[in-house]
Amino acid sequence: MAKKPSNWKQWRNKQLKDPEIRKAYEDAKIEMDIGVALAEIRKKKKLTQTQVAAILGTSDAQIIRLEKGMANPTLRTLRKIADALGLKLEIRLVPEGRLLKKAS
Repeated sequence: MAKKPSNWKQWRNKQLKDPEIRKAYEDAKIEMDIGVALAEIRKKKKLTQTQVAAILGTSDAQIIRLEKGMANPTLRTLRKIADALGLKLEIRLVPEGRLLKKAS
């Protein structure tokens, strides 16, 4: 009988050894980072999700999905959010110190 992982991190690390799961996890993490940033900025500006939705001309359900990382915003949407909230949009690829396999 296989030994069960003793905690969440061990279980997650075991699952992330699968390349398909790893890719899905990384994609979701990026979306979640954008959502977390949007929520933090919204709160600092003392705006509700409904107020941000009204500014953007969308539904508060869409803002909730964005903040929870359940939506994949387009560049156009990110620009619209930045403009509406008085932000500067920066998109960067930053090395994390890990090597990726080169394409053959």
